[in-house]
Amino acid sequence: MRYLSLFAVLFFSFSGAFAQSVENEIRVVFTAYDWAKKGVGDVYYRSGGEYELIEMRNLSRTKPYIYNGAKLFQLFKKIPVAEGVPAEFKFQVCAETVIKQNGGRVMVVISPETSEESAFDYRIYTLEDSLDGFPKNSFRLVSFSQKTLYFQIEDRKPQKIEPGKRITIKPEKSGEGYMSAVFRSESGELLYSKKWYTEPGVRDLVFLRSYEDRRGKERLALRIITEYVTEPTKESKR
Repeated sequence: MRYLSLFAVLFFSFSGAFAQSVENEIRVVFTAYDWAKKGVGDVYYRSGGEYELIEMRNLSRTKPYIYNGAKLFQLFKKIPVAEGVPAEFKFQVCAETVIKQNGGRVMVVISPETSEESAFDYRIYTLEDSLDGFPKNSFRLVSFSQKTLYFQIEDRKPQKIEPGKRITIKPEKSGEGYMSAVFRSESGELLYSKKWYTEPGVRDLVFLRSYEDRRGKERLALRIITEYVTEPTKESKR
């Protein structure tokens, strides 16, 4: 009976730890964010004790990866142990951030570090990626601009996007078709306009960056990652 009781304690302790591990498990999707469209080099992440190469292309979503490690999320790159000995290498931290949520889905955006004062090669941004926070038939606008922007769909009230912030907008029309969308500066100047094609079961992640052209005029650049949450029933017009 003593052994049976001990077995029961061990079993339920293991079951509880396993359930907690599964509950805290995070599905991570990566994308490389590089305005020069060069992407980033080979980078690895670590879940448990294994290093895994992240298979990604610039401004494209990767397959989901499982991460159940520490809150401090790190990326690694391979470097030679000694010059001229390529067969021997070690892993070195090239970027890190803190993942605050337990469980669910996270998108990790990786971009080249531009600050000379940084000790890392890349900068990481994390975005909550569940369908609750970023539903289908919606736009998520992520600003990398240093200035306040305003986004307007059709005749709806303009939405304010503060520097470095993000907003999620779900258009009133969730069907298929075109709608007009404009971006303006804080002074009301038109920065960008386009006819946006919407499809059921699609969500668009949009990176925004303002810059000045050769004449010193403020401009806005967009990079869009489209995800088909529901498979299209016919050829897309995108």
